[in-house]
Amino acid sequence: MKKHLRFFIHFFRSLPLWIILSLILGCAYGKIRPGTVETGKIHKFIDQQYASSDISYSGDRFIPGAIRFDIKDDDIVLTGTGWHSVKSKEQLNRMVDVMIRKYKYWGNDAQGPRLSVVLDRNDKKIGYIFSPVDYTTIRSDGENYSLSPVTELDIRERARPGLRGAGA
Repeated sequence: MKKHLRFFIHFFRSLPLWIILSLILGCAYGKIRPGTVETGKIHKFIDQQYASSDISYSGDRFIPGAIRFDIKDDDIVLTGTGWHSVKSKEQLNRMVDVMIRKYKYWGNDAQGPRLSVVLDRNDKKIGYIFSPVDYTTIRSDGENYSLSPVTELDIRERARPGLRGAGA
């Protein structure tokens, strides 16, 4: 009985420390916000951003779970395991077309994949992500930010297909 009581006393004494620590660490995360580019205009966005972004994908190269655009002219690099470089603009356009067809009715609002803006902890734009999933983990990685990859399994678990796509 005394062991349990000692544990609870120790736990509640250290609770303020855990709260402060979680607030400090919570501020080190980046964010993803909805973008303003419609899915039908993604190819125009690619034409504008291809030369000024380091572009990579996660998941399968034939049907990626996400495509990440890391802005080159800022001092922040988007890192993370499970991301692979896109080799050409043609490959990128093919991947986007496949994602639009495959995930047409996926996403929380059944609108399919969309372009979202990746922000740092100060709300500065540091990149973009194109995916049917509305979020992924973004952690501080020194001066850079690490993005968790988005896989087919993540999409199936988090971006439930809309009713309009049922049976399609």
